[in-house]
Amino acid sequence: IHQNKGGQLMGLDMYFEGNFSKRAFYEDKITDSKEILIDPDFESALESIGFENAPVEFSNWNYYSINIPIAYWRKVNCIHNWFVENVQGGNDNCERSYVSDEKIKELVEEIDNILSEPDPKTKLAKAEANLPNTTGCFFGSQEYDKYYFEDLKYTKERMQACLDWQNKMAGTGKCFDSFYYQSSW
Repeated sequence: IHQNKGGQLMGLDMYFEGNFSKRAFYEDKITDSKEILIDPDFESALESIGFENAPVEFSNWNYYSINIPIAYWRKVNCIHNWFVENVQGGNDNCERSYVSDEKIKELVEEIDNILSEPDPKTKLAKAEANLPNTTGCFFGSQEYDKYYFEDLKYTKERMQACLDWQNKMAGTGKCFDSFYYQSSW
């Protein structure tokens, strides 16, 4: 691990999160008073982070969002490269990028195609061709070793968990609204 002059760690950090939005306020339809009521879950969320007295707009801001951490990688440059090429249009700019369910499925299939290969030489060739390592400022190893394949396994498990959740919760109102990838280096 490398550190800059300020003592902070340097290198490729990668984050994947799910976003869920929910109605924060609603009109009292029971008494027909037109009073704006706060959703109890939103109120509880504000209290849990010490924001119960924050300057919250009640009249026009109807939803709140929660960003839920799903995966974290450090210096897994092959996965970073996949997101840059398949989600960010080749632009490696460390910005937060939307990732569709379909793209998650593509990544899982790509990894499964590599990991399910029984022949070691063919497995390596598939890895080099389909999920190649990439270089960058402290981006990590360029080797296709056991750590490379462990990182693929972790990525597949985390991305498959997202797809499984979406399928399991379909129609319940508890699916993620969106997914995002972001890197920092």
